[in-house]
Amino acid sequence: MKFKKLFFVFFILSGLLITAMLELGKNTLLGWGLALVAFVLFLILHGKALSRRRFWIRLLSWAAFFVVIGCVFRLSQPPERIIPAVEEKNPAVTQTVAVTQGKLTGVYTADSAVEVYAGIPYAAPPVGDLRWKAPQDPASWEGVRACDHFAPMSMQQRGNQIFETRSAAFPSRRKTITSAP
Repeated sequence: MKFKKLFFVFFILSGLLITAMLELGKNTLLGWGLALVAFVLFLILHGKALSRRRFWIRLLSWAAFFVVIGCVFRLSQPPERIIPAVEEKNPAVTQTVAVTQGKLTGVYTADSAVEVYAGIPYAAPPVGDLRWKAPQDPASWEGVRACDHFAPMSMQQRGNQIFETRSAAFPSRRKTITSAP
């Protein structure tokens, strides 16, 4: 009986943790559905087949459950957003421009008044030995690089994720007070 209570406490705590991770990771609805199926199947399997088994088999089942949940996280990550440099569907391409790392092209705005070069790497990624060091020049590239989309946004904290997620679901009802003329 003691192990049954301990199982349900651990099951609920892991459920809350996995739910928070799915929410904060902005995983797709497929991930939520697969996680729910994994939880239900694990609960049924544990209740029917594993409750009377040896401790190490039950421990192994927990490990398998978390491996399945890890695969769910990996499979349901949100897609990388690719943001075009201009709003036009097929913008005119600029002439080739040479920079230190190689050649690149950009796109023109609708009225062809502005040339836009988006997604040009300005530094090497700060990983490995480059972590906590001054920015290094980016790697060179072969051929002509099309700079018609913005690069993915750098990882950075944008505030309290839980608050931002919930505030989008429940917009504020505060009114702005303006002074009378």
